Amino acid sequence: MLRKNAISQRVPAGLYIHIPFCRRKCGYCDFYSTDFNPRHAASLINAVINEMSFHGGARAGTVYLGGGTPSILPARLLNKLFAAMRSSFDISESAEVTAEANPESLTAAACKSFAENGVNRLSIGVQSFNDSELAMLGRIHTSRDAVAAFLRARKAGFKNVSIDLIYGLPGQSERAWLENLKRAMALGPDHLSIYPLTIEHDTPLSRAGTVVSQDSQAALYEIAMDYLQSCGFEQYELSNWAKPGYACRHNLVYWNNESYIGLGPAAASYLNGRRFKNIDSVSGYISAIKSGKNAVSETDEISTRVKLAEEMILKLRLNGGVALRTGITDIYGDSIKKLTSSRLIETAGSHIRLTRKGKLLANQVFMEFV
Repeated sequence: MLRKNAISQRVPAGLYIHIPFCRRKCGYCDFYSTDFNPRHAASLINAVINEMSFHGGARAGTVYLGGGTPSILPARLLNKLFAAMRSSFDISESAEVTAEANPESLTAAACKSFAENGVNRLSIGVQSFNDSELAMLGRIHTSRDAVAAFLRARKAGFKNVSIDLIYGLPGQSERAWLENLKRAMALGPDHLSIYPLTIEHDTPLSRAGTVVSQDSQAALYEIAMDYLQSCGFEQYELSNWAKPGYACRHNLVYWNNESYIGLGPAAASYLNGRRFKNIDSVSGYISAIKSGKNAVSETDEISTRVKLAEEMILKLRLNGGVALRTGITDIYGDSIKKLTSSRLIETAGSHIRLTRKGKLLANQVFMEFV
């Protein structure tokens, strides 16, 4: 069970807050989300604020509002949430504070509310600049909406704006994907995340029998690697590129296997060598918090061996790779030799990292450490 003050106040952590509401569930999404309801949203924010008491005084070097759709929250609830967060946590003055937003709800008012509450980084879920592709994905915005949302963010003064894109849609040509990349970069973002379309179980796309081609996705990924490099963007993680100095600090907390606190339904935490996951139901989460209990539904004690495996998998996602040391070479020496021989990983000083070929076959590499 997660106890109050489970993390030392001296240990900086990433803070994640899950806002599970959406206007409509996208066809590919398997993250926990539910339809937006103003009354439920108010009750949820009250519950999240109460959950903060379990971590009173903890330091946070990064804050991330994810979803769902955080930009769907009305200003009064966002104000209430941030006021409570800043009184409950020791938020670093230099903290990176990110909010996810969808184009249709990133209005001028939403931008203003985010800015007034100290959000200094926006991540906009564009996914595509092609209206036919957006319709296939079940998105409710258009390419014109996406451009307008980005420009509103800049007009509101945001100097760190990221764009999310999805590639490898059925029938998506190399030309169409490159056009998506060009339209994104023409806006002048500071960061770009690209993700292959995956058909998750029990999503609308899976029920429709949608099939994706891994070979096609690999070819599109290589196009992105080459084009974004030509634009001066640095790839710092398998799915992420940024201008120098604009890597997402919050996500680096995850990939470096550092501590993080998750608040809200379905949110996860990693504290003192244990992982916790909250109830993945708005009503169940609110009921648990109202009854004076924590909302944790799963707890996992991480063994030394599992922690080492996670370090290999998570850090190999990063361009810097994994620092070799005795524990790693003792356990994974044969796997490292095999992957090096297959030219999937390479040695760079005291580290091992994925090669270009290894990035294309990353899941095959990771299986060596499971």
